[in-house]
Amino acid sequence: MKTIHLIVEEGLESGKELHIPPHGARLGRAAKNDIVISDPALSRYHCRFLFTPEGTLMVTDLASSNTTMVNGTEIMEQPLQQGDLVEVGDTILKVVNNGTQAPPFASAPGRFDLGLAASPKAKSKAPFAPPPKGLGRSKLLIIIGSIITVTLMVSAIALLITPPDKEEVSPLAVKPQQDLLFIEYEKIEADASNIFRYHLTITPERDIAIEIDDIINNRTVRKEKKLDEELVRSLIRRIRNSSFFDLRKEYTGVQPDTFHQWNLSITINNQTHTVRVRNRPEPAEFKDLREDIEVFGKNELGLWAIQFSTEKLLEMAESAYLTAKSLFAERAIRYSNLFEALQNFQKAVIDLETVEPKPAFYADALSMIAECKRIIQEQYENLSFQAERSIRLQEWESAADKLRIIQEMIPDRSDDRNQQARRQLLDIEERIKANR
Repeated sequence: MKTIHLIVEEGLESGKELHIPPHGARLGRAAKNDIVISDPALSRYHCRFLFTPEGTLMVTDLASSNTTMVNGTEIMEQPLQQGDLVEVGDTILKVVNNGTQAPPFASAPGRFDLGLAASPKAKSKAPFAPPPKGLGRSKLLIIIGSIITVTLMVSAIALLITPPDKEEVSPLAVKPQQDLLFIEYEKIEADASNIFRYHLTITPERDIAIEIDDIINNRTVRKEKKLDEELVRSLIRRIRNSSFFDLRKEYTGVQPDTFHQWNLSITINNQTHTVRVRNRPEPAEFKDLREDIEVFGKNELGLWAIQFSTEKLLEMAESAYLTAKSLFAERAIRYSNLFEALQNFQKAVIDLETVEPKPAFYADALSMIAECKRIIQEQYENLSFQAERSIRLQEWESAADKLRIIQEMIPDRSDDRNQQARRQLLDIEERIKANR
């Protein structure tokens, strides 16, 4: 039976009972949390409950927007006592048990009992109780001997039917356990004219999500994707090599007429630490890591353009669009012009990703991207057909010419079409040399 650690005392889900497993649980309104509560005032990933090495329940705020409070006091990390009230958003949780659950290997109802876990009454008996009346010593020895014989026979049969060339391998040896990583990072910069907010989360499921709100420039960004496992491992190494877990929980100063705040909460396996810096210069160790994480997110989701003003982005996008239109009009002059036109149309669209409202040429840029791709694919298929026909006729020079055109038309060496043409061309050039 699971231990109930918390009960929802007040809120939309009043009366809900919460169990915290030994490895801890994350709480918030996002569906990927361990504990999901439908409270609009909650952050997507609000706080985490876990146990100290001594087995005491504690709560850690995950850089939430509305903070976490214990008994009316805002906290970042706090051991909990029975009866404490934990306030998250518009929800209040009451601690009814602040200790770990029963040991994982304790006997439970329904488990196969070998008689090793004695009942309290049995413990009062002598270690070697006499056999029941009516069962002689010789008969008892015969029964025990029969049980041992049957056990040995079953073991021998199991060994005989096990294929000799197969070796039992522990699942952990096949696939090493992934490190749990959770990051919640929020940056808020506000003054009388603007509020800028950058919010990043990386979940244990290897999902990264970024939200950006730039009020004065009327820009809102919401992007997310799945992270490559190797990137996650690299990020974990960088965090472990930093001094983040040695920093104080809070660094607070005063700045008139402005509000600058950085919240960073990181969980690696069972280690969680949250640091908040408000209205003062950042500690160097904190700044280095949080900028590293911020750049990691921008690069992964392609959000570098947010550093430019709306006017600059519009200027860059229009320049790329006009260049693309010119290259498209001259696509018959040079084979690579169409591919370069496609790249410039794509640049224009990327530059405008965070700009609202979109300029008039945005819709045309999207349409031209599709048109460029269609024409390139059509020309590629036509040239590939001609090259294959020349190969079958052993017209090696003609086949080589068609393959060189494909490489010029699609100069991206990472493109599968370029790679296929390059492989075929290398083989054909060897044949041409052999025939000379």
